[in-house]
Amino acid sequence: MVKRLDGVTFAAIGGITEANILASIKKARADADYVLVDLPGVSSKLTLLGLARSDLVIVPVQASEMDIHDALQTVENVKQAGEAADKTIRACFLLSRWPVTIESRAAKETRKRLQSKAPDVAVLNTPLMDRTAFKEMTFNGAPPRVVEPGGNAAANVEAIRREVLALLGVEVEDAA
Repeated sequence: MVKRLDGVTFAAIGGITEANILASIKKARADADYVLVDLPGVSSKLTLLGLARSDLVIVPVQASEMDIHDALQTVENVKQAGEAADKTIRACFLLSRWPVTIESRAAKETRKRLQSKAPDVAVLNTPLMDRTAFKEMTFNGAPPRVVEPGGNAAANVEAIRREVLALLGVEVEDAA
């Protein structure tokens, strides 16, 4: 289903399976500038196939030992998918549901361990903050830049977008 939101055209495609993921990604790439694929965080054939077609894998990590473990396993899966596809697939960590006010000890420790255990994987400078606007989005279907364009949640998403585009080598214009 193709939709327009705030001047941007996008499509969300459901029903992705092991049998159709590669064809679906190929078709989406022919029709779009960017293709985002949300994969399950577990080792599976579906995940491996999706990773193998990736240029950049964004690994969300919450502030916990379990998330660190799972994120590091995901990075190993990305490396294996790259070997299977005979290419280098870049990965980065996105600190997710991060404390808005003061970075907790758990959050600081998570950042520190990711950087020490996977020094070759970038940790995005901008965490995805734990904001009410993101939770409300699941109810109202509208992203923060539509609900409150000048709000902190919209600025948070914009900063992450800029970092991801920079990792992809896309020049981003500064707002005037």
